[in-house]
Amino acid sequence: DTFADDLRGASKEDVLLAISFAPYSRGMVHAVNYAASRGVRIIALTDSALSPFLKHANAVPLIVRTSSPSFFHSVVPAIAGVQALVLLLIANGGKEALGELSATEEQLSAIEAYWPDGPRSISRRE
Repeated sequence: DTFADDLRGASKEDVLLAISFAPYSRGMVHAVNYAASRGVRIIALTDSALSPFLKHANAVPLIVRTSSPSFFHSVVPAIAGVQALVLLLIANGGKEALGELSATEEQLSAIEAYWPDGPRSISRRE
């Protein structure tokens, strides 16, 4: 587990988005416990009200179902939850957040990060 490296400088100024489903990763549980001990605010996106992350959550947890008709659990609800969080952050960030998005798109375009025949960004759609 590399959470110690990633969280070394974490403080009460930071937020950790913890995403995990049963069976819960031991490393993720340790990372959340460590981050909480440093005052990091925890947002939990998980599959159950019994998730081990919820004791440290500083916001209403996002609980999504992962069951599917196949053998494997589905991550689609979690992806939708993350997309909703990102949209809320952008909406609350106002013009500054939109400016950062534009700067990111410009930087990615400058380094030709994407194959030219791929989908175009939202800002370039007609």
